[in-house]
Amino acid sequence: DIEKQEKFEEKYNFRFEEPGGTEIVSHPREIEDSVRRKSDKRKRKREQRKLKKENEKLQKKEELKRLKNIKKQEIMEKMEEIQKITQNKKVSL
Repeated sequence: DIEKQEKFEEKYNFRFEEPGGTEIVSHPREIEDSVRRKSDKRKRKREQRKLKKENEKLQKKEELKRLKNIKKQEIMEKMEEIQKITQNKKVSL
Protein backbone atom coordinates (compact mmCIF):
# COMPACT_ATOMS: atom_id res chain seq x y z
CA ASP A 1 0.00 0.00 0.00
CA ILE A 2 2.82 2.40 0.90
CA GLU A 3 4.68 1.44 -2.27
CA LYS A 4 1.58 2.23 -4.31
CA GLN A 5 1.31 5.63 -2.61
CA GLU A 6 4.98 6.43 -3.15
CA LYS A 7 4.76 5.39 -6.78
CA PHE A 8 1.79 7.74 -7.27
CA GLU A 9 3.55 10.64 -5.53
CA GLU A 10 6.70 10.10 -7.57
CA LYS A 11 4.71 10.00 -10.79
CA TYR A 12 2.78 13.14 -9.76
CA ASN A 13 5.87 15.09 -8.64
CA PHE A 14 7.86 14.31 -11.78
CA ARG A 15 5.01 14.58 -14.27
CA PHE A 16 6.57 17.59 -16.04
CA GLU A 17 9.88 15.81 -16.53
CA GLU A 18 8.29 13.05 -18.57
CA PRO A 19 8.37 13.41 -22.37
CA GLY A 20 5.36 15.46 -23.47
CA GLY A 21 4.55 16.40 -19.88
CA THR A 22 4.66 20.12 -20.55
CA GLU A 23 2.30 19.98 -23.52
CA ILE A 24 -1.44 20.17 -23.15
CA VAL A 25 -3.27 17.58 -25.18
CA SER A 26 -5.97 19.14 -27.33
CA HIS A 27 -8.59 17.66 -29.59
CA PRO A 28 -10.27 19.19 -32.65
CA ARG A 29 -13.80 20.50 -32.25
CA GLU A 30 -15.05 18.86 -35.43
CA ILE A 31 -13.68 15.48 -36.41
CA GLU A 32 -13.07 15.17 -40.15
CA ASP A 33 -13.91 11.50 -40.68
CA SER A 34 -16.84 11.38 -38.26
CA VAL A 35 -19.95 9.38 -39.07
CA ARG A 36 -22.25 11.84 -37.28
CA ARG A 37 -24.57 13.95 -39.39
CA LYS A 38 -24.09 17.67 -39.17
CA SER A 39 -27.32 19.10 -37.89
CA ASP A 40 -28.25 22.74 -38.39
CA LYS A 41 -31.55 22.35 -36.56
CA ARG A 42 -30.66 25.00 -33.96
CA LYS A 43 -29.54 27.41 -36.65
CA ARG A 44 -32.82 27.02 -38.56
CA LYS A 45 -34.82 27.40 -35.34
CA ARG A 46 -32.88 30.57 -34.47
CA GLU A 47 -33.52 32.03 -37.94
CA GLN A 48 -37.23 31.19 -37.69
CA ARG A 49 -37.42 32.90 -34.30
CA LYS A 50 -35.65 35.96 -35.69
CA LEU A 51 -37.97 36.11 -38.70
CA LYS A 52 -41.03 35.74 -36.47
CA LYS A 53 -39.82 38.57 -34.22
CA GLU A 54 -39.22 40.84 -37.21
CA ASN A 55 -42.74 40.13 -38.52
CA GLU A 56 -44.27 40.83 -35.12
CA LYS A 57 -42.30 44.05 -34.86
CA LEU A 58 -43.46 45.13 -38.32
CA GLN A 59 -47.10 44.35 -37.48
CA LYS A 60 -46.83 46.25 -34.22
CA LYS A 61 -45.34 49.24 -36.06
CA GLU A 62 -48.14 49.19 -38.63
CA GLU A 63 -50.77 48.93 -35.90
CA LEU A 64 -49.22 51.86 -34.07
CA LYS A 65 -49.18 53.87 -37.28
CA ARG A 66 -52.86 53.07 -37.87
CA LEU A 67 -53.78 54.10 -34.32
CA LYS A 68 -51.86 57.36 -34.68
CA ASN A 69 -53.71 58.16 -37.89
CA ILE A 70 -57.04 57.49 -36.20
CA LYS A 71 -56.08 59.74 -33.29
CA LYS A 72 -54.92 62.47 -35.68
CA GLN A 73 -58.22 62.22 -37.56
CA GLU A 74 -60.17 62.56 -34.31
CA ILE A 75 -58.16 65.63 -33.33
CA MET A 76 -58.76 67.21 -36.74
CA GLU A 77 -62.49 66.57 -36.46
CA LYS A 78 -62.56 68.19 -33.02
CA MET A 79 -60.63 71.16 -34.37
CA GLU A 80 -63.13 71.57 -37.22
CA GLU A 81 -65.97 71.38 -34.75
CA ILE A 82 -64.31 74.06 -32.61
CA GLN A 83 -63.84 76.24 -35.70
CA LYS A 84 -67.54 75.90 -36.57
CA ILE A 85 -68.65 76.75 -33.06
CA THR A 86 -66.34 79.72 -32.66
CA GLN A 87 -66.57 80.73 -36.32
CA ASN A 88 -62.84 81.35 -36.18
CA LYS A 89 -60.92 80.14 -39.23
CA LYS A 90 -57.48 80.73 -37.66
CA VAL A 91 -57.64 78.19 -34.85
CA SER A 92 -54.39 76.29 -35.04
CA LEU A 93 -52.89 73.28 -33.30
